[in-house]
Amino acid sequence: MGKRAKLRIRLVISAILVMAAAPVIASGATIYVDATMNGDGSSWASAYKYLQDALVAAVSGDEIWIAEGIYIPDRSLANPDGSGDRAAAFYLKTGVGIYGGFPVGGGVWDARDPNAYKTILSGDMNGDDEGFANNAENSYHVARALDTDATAVLDGVTVTGGNANGSGLDGDGGGMYNYRSSPTLVNCTFTANYTQKRGGAMASKQSNLTAANCIFYDNLADNAGGAIFNQNSKPKFINCIIIDNSAGIFGGGIHNCSASDETLINCTITGNSAGDYGGGISNDLSDSTIGNCILWGNSAPNGPQLSLQSESSLSVSYCCLQGSLSAIYKDAGSSITSGPGN
Repeated sequence: MGKRAKLRIRLVISAILVMAAAPVIASGATIYVDATMNGDGSSWASAYKYLQDALVAAVSGDEIWIAEGIYIPDRSLANPDGSGDRAAAFYLKTGVGIYGGFPVGGGVWDARDPNAYKTILSGDMNGDDEGFANNAENSYHVARALDTDATAVLDGVTVTGGNANGSGLDGDGGGMYNYRSSPTLVNCTFTANYTQKRGGAMASKQSNLTAANCIFYDNLADNAGGAIFNQNSKPKFINCIIIDNSAGIFGGGIHNCSASDETLINCTITGNSAGDYGGGISNDLSDSTIGNCILWGNSAPNGPQLSLQSESSLSVSYCCLQGSLSAIYKDAGSSITSGPGN
């Protein structure tokens, strides 16, 4: 199959994922969550107050509909004032769709508007963050996916206030941590999340997630992947915006390593910065396929828009790349394939 045919197929996939913003007709129950209520989740009038209780109750085939408000991982009916457990997170479940963006008091699906009715999943347990200050008590990860497949859906929420400054896995992926998982993210925003190591907004290890119509902005990693870190993963990003994120060394927007194989279609990557390699994207022993994307206004000493290290590769078509392909940092073992439109 030619590269043009592959690109057309990916664009069809993009359209399908945009339509996926509407819920699949569920075989199970709809569970309702509204921070102004305190019921059993059976209706908007008797909605759960806490998202954690809805997640505990949900089984494959169920959908969780969430009203506008702020939801914190350590809160539940058992711990209404919070447990203070920084390891608490919202765990996605296979077969369960989580949909934010409903008005307070609820409504039908057509009343849903994630932009107007902000559903915020926040790791800020004290509610006192000022940017990245006052976050010592924040959750290591706001959301997590562990051994889930693509039917684990997170749609229409803002993920913020993660502080992955712990040891081991608690040092990666402030907003979301994915391990051996392939979740589907739609219409989500990741902002003001931090990691002392890798993946300010998100870290994916051995995971093949798909993100469509998502925004990643103002996230921070001390090491790599200001917004996103992928290790031994095959992620797809479609119609996404990655803007104003920062990493201390590698990949201000995205850092891919350890045989990751990334696809980006119709994405804009701008205003990101890295201390050394790849202001927009950095690849280390990894491959990227990029089509119909904009990489512009990113900054780094080596490869302001994109860098390729350690036998990495890039296949690029119909992209707007500041400085053209000649501005990409590429070591001797790496390669670039330029398709049509470049």
